[in-house]
Amino acid sequence: MPKQIKEPYRIFFPIGLLYVILGIGVWVSFYFSPERGYPGIFHANILIRGFMLCFTIGFLCTMLPVRLELKPLPYSQFLVFLFFFLSLPLALLFNNQKWSASLVLAIFVNFFIFGISRIPYRKAPLPDPFIFLLGSMLMGMFVSIVLFLNAFEFDVNDYILNYSNIFMNHGFMLMLIMGIGSHLIGRIMKKENLSLPEEKKLSILLYSCLALVFLLSFALDTLAKIEDKSSYTRIAYLVRSCLFGFLFCINSRINEIPRGKDVNSKLLWLCVWIIQLGLILPIIDPSRLLAWQHIVFISGYTWITLIIASRVLTLHGGAPMLWNNEKIIAYLIAICILLSILHRVLPDLILCDRWFQFTLASLYLLIALILFIFRYGKYFYKNNSPAQ
Repeated sequence: MPKQIKEPYRIFFPIGLLYVILGIGVWVSFYFSPERGYPGIFHANILIRGFMLCFTIGFLCTMLPVRLELKPLPYSQFLVFLFFFLSLPLALLFNNQKWSASLVLAIFVNFFIFGISRIPYRKAPLPDPFIFLLGSMLMGMFVSIVLFLNAFEFDVNDYILNYSNIFMNHGFMLMLIMGIGSHLIGRIMKKENLSLPEEKKLSILLYSCLALVFLLSFALDTLAKIEDKSSYTRIAYLVRSCLFGFLFCINSRINEIPRGKDVNSKLLWLCVWIIQLGLILPIIDPSRLLAWQHIVFISGYTWITLIIASRVLTLHGGAPMLWNNEKIIAYLIAICILLSILHRVLPDLILCDRWFQFTLASLYLLIALILFIFRYGKYFYKNNSPAQ
């Protein structure tokens, strides 16, 4: 076995999809067998700590070496990650908080030791928006330490513990999307068009200030939970929606990019605006916060992830033109995900069978995942990387 291999981390995409299937499949199981108990906690944990983290590591460890012109990562690091991600669903399935908290912390530690520590040796410059990436991973490390200490019954301040849970559930992935997405999504869309507006250049200091404001907004969410005041929630989401809109519309200017005939560029644009809608609705009606959060979860943390993953897989798998030509699959996935959002939000808007709607939402999302695997599955392992 060679000491270094080129891109093994794409295997974390199908592992992440298995997390999603487990996470949403429990609602189908619960509808037909409610005696098994409410699966909400398992559903949330396996999607947030499993799927999101698995796709994040898979994407970053595939993209960063190419984007920053770094040497391939050690094969030993991949094996460590693989062990952690294969062990994590068992810990979550048996609701072993100590085991799962230890694995999540170990994943972050492994990433920092082998990933972040290599950035100073890059040959290409680090894009300024990636300050959000560094902020997200640093906060992810801090939060995982807090949750680890809490799982092992150390005395953790209630405010810090609440902040950590809220950030991990709602901030970690959003901050990554705002940093990486606002830079890469615009670039992806520009590559498919001829008339290209230039991305605005902002100072690293401004990006750092914006990232700090983003992190502070979750302090308001924490106050809203502790003091039960919806006004804090409104302000927190107002801040985040403004930051999100600024980074995507003002900085990367995706709204000015002609989308032409490229279906995935159109869908990326739609994803961004659906996420923005999910951030605006809590300002208007915070009483339905969980429903609005699922708009962001399904559109931002699932749909946009699948689109970007399909781009990474086809580009690094030697079929870059396939991403532009798969209109039928792309639209079918889009329809299924939009229906999934509708059925998840519907019970919070009108009187209906809540669990039946959740089951329909899960089934539509499962169909979307099956379509994705059917079309892009062979690129999980096919190697033909773009030139450095």
